[in-house]
Amino acid sequence: MAVADRIVVLDQGRIVQEGTYAQLTQQPGLFRTLWELQRRMSGDTP
Repeated sequence: MAVADRIVVLDQGRIVQEGTYAQLTQQPGLFRTLWELQRRMSGDTP
């Protein structure tokens, strides 16, 4: 996903965020929340 030109985040069928991987991991929102959860579960956080 990090190499995608654009990511569209849907929540219940509605677009809630849109941007690059870098943009979406830096701004608050659903993508970042899920990204942080996935990182914690996989042990990627210090």
